[in-house]
Amino acid sequence: MRFLDRLAANIRKLKPYPSLALFLLPIIILEPAKPIAAYALASGHAGAAVGIFACAELLKLVIVERLFQITRDKLMLIPAFAWAYVRWKLVSDWLASTGIWRTARRLVCRVKSSCRRWNAELSEQGSPTRG
Repeated sequence: MRFLDRLAANIRKLKPYPSLALFLLPIIILEPAKPIAAYALASGHAGAAVGIFACAELLKLVIVERLFQITRDKLMLIPAFAWAYVRWKLVSDWLASTGIWRTARRLVCRVKSSCRRWNAELSEQGSPTRG
């Protein structure tokens, strides 16, 4: 963890445009996974395609989100980035306020709750202390 803390501290020292370059790097590196996954799917390797796509998207999401948290203040000093972020935030907030979004969120919460309950039941059944 100390390595990651030192890395985050060094990233915070970057100026705005190097911060932008670093922010875009995972997107540039991981974006080619989509056509690779499509090729794997077209070649009959559905499992590999799903794995490639899911791993690349998850990595990209996690890395980009963390980099954004670290570099947000610097990125907002870039006028075009700040302009695009404000627009994206407006659309995101509007989408979150729609009825279909709220319904989908409730459904996801129900599914998570059911999965937790199911997992707890399975754990109780497999417990050696239970009959």
